[in-house]
Amino acid sequence: MAKKAIQKKIKKQDTLKYFIPLLILIIGISVGYAYLSSTLRISGRTSMPGMAWDVHFENAQEDSDSVPSVSPISLEKNNTKLNFNTLLKVPGEKYSFTVDVVNKGTIDAMVDEILLTGLSINQSKISEFQVSYIDGSEITKNDLLKAGDSEKVRVTLKYLDITEETLNSEDEEMDLSVNIKYIQANDKAVKRN
Repeated sequence: MAKKAIQKKIKKQDTLKYFIPLLILIIGISVGYAYLSSTLRISGRTSMPGMAWDVHFENAQEDSDSVPSVSPISLEKNNTKLNFNTLLKVPGEKYSFTVDVVNKGTIDAMVDEILLTGLSINQSKISEFQVSYIDGSEITKNDLLKAGDSEKVRVTLKYLDITEETLNSEDEEMDLSVNIKYIQANDKAVKRN
């Protein structure tokens, strides 16, 4: 039994003999590592104001030299859709109105695309459908509409003079539409003169 106690004491001394230098080595490496390490920190603070997107129609009014509409101009879908209904009876008559395209948001907008549809080839021989700025200039891609600004737009439908070739004995129904798509302005936006 004494022999086992002596062997246990020797093993304990051998363990301490290796453990203490190992412990000193680990502490030395940790101190050396800490001495050679760096901690980089970046901190900051920012705030961003609330933004609003609000491009819509306002103030639709028939022109004084226009034939009267069948029903009043109506605005729908948060004033982003405008409907009109008119009747052109004889060549030379026209229906026209103006409407403001308003940017009441806080983000600059620009025209992404403009698409006029509704006239067949035969209908385009007897009628003309135009959408332009009030000064007659064309609405084009990348036209800028700054936050807080508006542009007056004119919509015109004309019954053109007819000839024997364009004379049509049938009534013509036309479902016309204009889609002006606005997107957030970017570096391609162009300010109108």
